[in-house]
Amino acid sequence: MSALIGLARLFYSAWINHPANPTASFAGKTILITGANTGLGFEAAVKFAELGASKIILGVRSIEKGNAAKKTLEERSQRKGIAEVWQVDMASYDSIKAFASRASNELDGLDVALLNAGVMKFQWKTSTYGWEEMIQINALSTVLLGLLLLPKLRESSKPENLSYLAFVSSGTYRTVKMTPEHRNSLAILDSYNNEKDFRPSPYYALSKLFLMCAMRAMAEKEGADPGVVITSVCPGLVKTELARDFTITPLKRFAGQILTFFQRTTEVGARSLVSVVTLGKKGHGQFWQHDQIQKDGGIFAEADGKKLQEQISHEILDALRKDVPDILDQQR
Repeated sequence: MSALIGLARLFYSAWINHPANPTASFAGKTILITGANTGLGFEAAVKFAELGASKIILGVRSIEKGNAAKKTLEERSQRKGIAEVWQVDMASYDSIKAFASRASNELDGLDVALLNAGVMKFQWKTSTYGWEEMIQINALSTVLLGLLLLPKLRESSKPENLSYLAFVSSGTYRTVKMTPEHRNSLAILDSYNNEKDFRPSPYYALSKLFLMCAMRAMAEKEGADPGVVITSVCPGLVKTELARDFTITPLKRFAGQILTFFQRTTEVGARSLVSVVTLGKKGHGQFWQHDQIQKDGGIFAEADGKKLQEQISHEILDALRKDVPDILDQQR
């Protein structure tokens, strides 16, 4: 019965309960999007262009693919000269630092940073820095970029025109069930960083939980009257290239075809990525999904949720500080 209810909810989300198409003007605003050459990031870029953004930075790993995306964006929005393609490799701290430095030095202002780049991995593999790849890119690297962009966002923000730092997260963070071994560990991130426990979907959800912990901590540090609105968003179950590393077998292909029936299009999913940066202060520190600010879920609704959030967010900073001490020493 619970499985049928779950499928009914997916069907309702995919085919009936679509988020509204944003209509707010972004005239005169500069928007930065990572993972912008395809999927949700690209569709969000198109929407920002159609809504009048004056400059859109397409953060991409491949310049060639970024230039192709730029051409398509210009054709669909019928606006030329507003998009720039900048390279950023979210697996490299040096690349992330260079990207953030370029934003700080070359942009007159930055109104929105939409950190959308993410991965779904189906085999255990560690990054250059020793972390499982989803934990690395979806959490650690994304948090690093957010921290590095905050000074530029603060500099650009005005009381009547607040800047936004928006993290693309996932409602799957609510599904993480932390065992006592992990929950009571003095090093929670390290306790998960092992091949023995690795499962693709649970680790994807875990990476998004870690991201949510950091987002909430950053929002709390920014304060209740923020200069920058720090927030998060889930587009729902969407047809994207996130699972591009998936090894396809006939059975998996069939299952994938069934799943697409319950998925939103990237255009529909991207609506939430745009609307989240129109919420104002009420969106600060929140989780936006299905056109609603969602109640706390997962560990955040548990008695020790605050303690776990603080521990995980501190561990993320400590992990980053090992490899980028010159940048992160100024963040505390």
